[in-house]
Amino acid sequence: MIKESVKTTDEKQEDNNPNIDYFDYKNVELLKKYTSYYGKIEPGTRTGMNRKNQARLAKAIKRARYLALLPYFTQ
Repeated sequence: MIKESVKTTDEKQEDNNPNIDYFDYKNVELLKKYTSYYGKIEPGTRTGMNRKNQARLAKAIKRARYLALLPYFTQ
């Protein structure tokens, strides 16, 4: 019987996240990847980011919403 390898948290983070030092609120295509169908910000467990980067991402999404680059919610 062959066991599938289980990915650690670090490996998941590397798979899901490009090396981004700064989330730019003007990069709407990147920010859309981290919002749900209804426009909610995906939780850190789903994005695989650490707490610091998740907070930076949320701040960038909120700035983009404020400037009407992203919708607050969709249908």
